[in-house]
Amino acid sequence: MRLKRLLAQDMAHALRLIKSELGDHAIIVSTRKLSAADGKPTLELTVAVDDPLPTAAPSPTTAATVRRLEDVAPHQSRQATHSPHPLDTLLQHGVDLALFEKIQHGLQALHAAGFNAAEGLAVLLGKLLQLSPPASVLPADRPLVVLGPTGVGKTTTIAKLAIRAKQQQRSVRLISLDTYKIGGLEQFQIYADALGLPALIAKDADDLAAAWATASSADLVLIDTPGLNPLETTRLQALKETLQSIAPAFILTLPATLSALQCQQYQQAWGPLGLSALLFTKLDESPALGPLVNAAAQFNLPWCFVADGQRVPHDLLELDATSLAQRLLQPPTLPKPTP
Repeated sequence: MRLKRLLAQDMAHALRLIKSELGDHAIIVSTRKLSAADGKPTLELTVAVDDPLPTAAPSPTTAATVRRLEDVAPHQSRQATHSPHPLDTLLQHGVDLALFEKIQHGLQALHAAGFNAAEGLAVLLGKLLQLSPPASVLPADRPLVVLGPTGVGKTTTIAKLAIRAKQQQRSVRLISLDTYKIGGLEQFQIYADALGLPALIAKDADDLAAAWATASSADLVLIDTPGLNPLETTRLQALKETLQSIAPAFILTLPATLSALQCQQYQQAWGPLGLSALLFTKLDESPALGPLVNAAAQFNLPWCFVADGQRVPHDLLELDATSLAQRLLQPPTLPKPTP
């Protein structure tokens, strides 16, 4: 990822020019207003891009309205001020530029209809991000296979979801296919014992069929899987073949810290499985919500659960559009260290 700092006349010009020069997935990291040597107001932007910056010469329009920060006289007077626009915090969180523009345009229309910023943002997030009720994220008519990269926290999140279901007086069964990771089955066994559930282990398709026959009458069946490198297509295909006999729903677990390139990589790797929903983890390790929001928009799948710590069962949020809007309208903050 590269950072590029630009100066523009105003935010409207900046958004058009960034989109033109850097693409839809450029992320505005920060903004501030400056007073140049000639006294004219200028907007400074720091923009993050995953791809190499274009090498083509800038257009005349760009050259006239946007100047590299390095070309500005170092002695110019700078007075940093905060823009009063309520959506500025979305840019601070790192919301994707194309998504930000959709929200901005939608909010203008909703504002004219009498919605305030928080109400309008909640309406738009509900439409753009598929924030859904838990029953849509965790359907009860099929076994739920929880997928994801290594170290994302699948087993711990499964335990949290299982406890939540038991608190709702629902029957639960747990199955693990994670015979690959050292200590994976031991952790799974500990959680199953704590819940008073049998720890059903499946090493192959025959084991899985037998475990599913035992568990199929439960209200919620969660299947843990080994963490997979998205580039290891052979292992991913083997997992798919093992699971195909029980016709499960696939739920992808993603870290709230993932980059735009990782998001594309994960979508290419796991998307062909026919994913039904998303889970997010590691929100406690992320200072901003932008990566989570961008991933939800790109995958366009139902979601609501976000793990924000390792404590079981406490660190599991159930977000809706209203609560997410409230968080996005607050500036991002660094996670607090724990003793």
